[in-house]
Amino acid sequence: MVLRNKTGNDPPWGEYERAEELCELGTKWDIEGFIRLEAGFELILCNFTNGLEFKSARRRPKQDPNQFEYMRAVAARYQGITAGRVEVDYSSMVSAFFYPINLTNPNPKRAELPRLVSSEVGGVRHIQEDLEIVLESSQRFSNERIDWQGVVDMIVTRYSDRLQYMVLETTTQEEIQATVSTLLSLLIEEESPAVETAKLEMKDLIAYLDWSTWLECGKCAYDELQEQ
Repeated sequence: MVLRNKTGNDPPWGEYERAEELCELGTKWDIEGFIRLEAGFELILCNFTNGLEFKSARRRPKQDPNQFEYMRAVAARYQGITAGRVEVDYSSMVSAFFYPINLTNPNPKRAELPRLVSSEVGGVRHIQEDLEIVLESSQRFSNERIDWQGVVDMIVTRYSDRLQYMVLETTTQEEIQATVSTLLSLLIEEESPAVETAKLEMKDLIAYLDWSTWLECGKCAYDELQEQ
């Protein structure tokens, strides 16, 4: 809507072209990048030579893409991006939900999803004008604080369920190897031990870590309560 003054659906290609146009549009407001929500949260950084220091890089092992692992990874962040990596300035937000415009989705199969396709031109232009005002007057702030609690939470949420999954009685050696490969393929290059040995070692690790997430019995139904 802001980039090309359109509210319809663009074709699913031309990602780099749209990113370049966004960065070009953002230069007059000194915008360094954009975050968008597609299947997961994605970062568009406009200039990799400004503010970044290259440390090292490793290529992931060549393997068949695992769509399930990809979707599981992106879905893990649907409730928020932890560790203070993104902070929203709520005093300068602009959202279509703030305006009396038509957000009806013309697709009857997904009527619950709001869309700007049916919105009046005047209402959409009002949103664009308010966004420009916010961008021109917004105060840039920098937070150098490291949210160590958030960093720990990221580690726990990434590995907690996977560790428990790998020690299940029904988990096979192939499934353990696939999970380890997905999580640690950039860090280790070792042969996996026998499945029973691997499970014993991971059970020892789970007992040592003793994360609070493993005390939970799972999400309750809306008419149930979890006993502590």
